[in-house]
Parts: sequence; C-alpha cells; structure tokens
Amino acid sequence: ENPGTYLLNFRAAELGAITSLANTINVMETIVSGVVSVNNPANNYITGDTGESASEFRLRRDKTMEVPSQGFESLQSQLLNLNNVTQAKVYDNRSSVTVNEIPPHTVWVIVEGGAPFDIGQTIYNNIPPGIPMKGAQTVEITKPSGDIENVYYDLPKSTNLYVRLTIKNFTSFPLDEKDIKSQIAQITYNIKERAETSEITTVAKTAVGDSGNPYNVEISLDNTNWAENLEPQGLDEFFVIQSDNIALEVV
Repeated sequence: ENPGTYLLNFRAAELGAITSLANTINVMETIVSGVVSVNNPANNYITGDTGESASEFRLRRDKTMEVPSQGFESLQSQLLNLNNVTQAKVYDNRSSVTVNEIPPHTVWVIVEGGAPFDIGQTIYNNIPPGIPMKGAQTVEITKPSGDIENVYYDLPKSTNLYVRLTIKNFTSFPLDEKDIKSQIAQITYNIKERAETSEITTVAKTAVGDSGNPYNVEISLDNTNWAENLEPQGLDEFFVIQSDNIALEVV
C-alpha cells in the first residue's frame, strides 16, 4: 500500500453496549508492517446492545414457538405477543374434579401487564363457548350478536426469593457489594419458573469478574430453610429478588 493516512472501521472484540471515547484507541495489539499509529478521533457511532438474559430468551422463545400451535398453547403465545404483556400462563383442568385449585373443566389464564380489553378479547377468541374460566379480573366482551360475555383471568403474584452467598476476594481492594447485589436482583423469573443457584452464581461471577469467586450460593423462601433450587408454590406465583433480601459475605 502507498504511505498515507487511512480511514478504517473498528469493531469491538466484546459484545454489548460498549462506548469508546475519542482518542482512546491508540494501542496496536497486532503490529502490521508499515502501520505506525492508530487513533479514533471521534466517539463510536454505533453502540452495541447488551445480550438478552436467559429468562428473556425463554420468554422470547415462548412468544414465537407456540403461535402456530392449537388450543391453549396458542392462547398463551398470543397473550405474550400483546403489547406490554410481560408474562402469561394458561392452565386447563380437563378432569371432573378440582386439581391445583382449578375447578373441573375450567381454564385459568394468568397475565401480567397489557391492556385488559386486549387480554379479554384474546381469551374470548381462543376459548370455546361454555368453557368455565377462573379469575378475579373481569373483562366484558361484546359478542357479534350484541350480547355481553364476561371473560375472567388473574394477575400473577410475586414471591420474594432470599439469596445468600460468599465471595472470595482475590484482590487487596474491597468489592462493590452494592453493585453485585444489584446485578443479582436484576434476575427475572417467569410464572411458576424454578429458581436455581447456578444462574445466580453465573451472574455473581460476571459481576466480580477476575476479582473474586462466588461460592456457597443458596436460596430460600423464608430466609430460614435453604436449598439449591426451588419452585414457586402457587401456579400463579413468580420469584423476585430484592437487594435487601441478598446476604453477601466477602472473605
């Protein structure tokens, strides 16, 4: 190549929302013959996006995989595709006795977020006439005949999940315990989704990086009895982790 100054595109080696300030890319990791210097005279013009979490991936998969199916699986997927709906679960009891608090031959729809009318209309479009519905939320749907049909569903209930863990500090500097707790508290769970300590360990390790190692990670429903994995007790419950419910010991 002829000597001179060239304008080239740079791409970050790591994924995510990385920002580079002007005049900060000036160290060549790989020496190329004839190249005497590199520099970025301006900020990056494209900022990457942080990758989706495991729970976000599962929710996105639920939104897409069940759309072509039939029955209540399709109803659940359609509900998840409604604007501002963050969670949805559909249960049906086809037996002649009450099962898990669901009356016989009854459908139980649980939805978080979204507009009530959109939810009610979607339920009405997917449940055959005469099927009983369980729920405290009521939406009035006007049928083509002009008659009013009441559609029922419930809102999910959040359940506190307690976390305790120990982190070995590999450095001589204190770890940012508030930030570690904050990142753990960002873990989200879907309705009736099992919580496992392996995911919390991964998030904690990402938070501390090479500065430490998390271990003895446990979770609890009552802050007394501890386990490695737990499932919400109710079919309409989902776990939430609050920073105040995280006991973190750094050694």
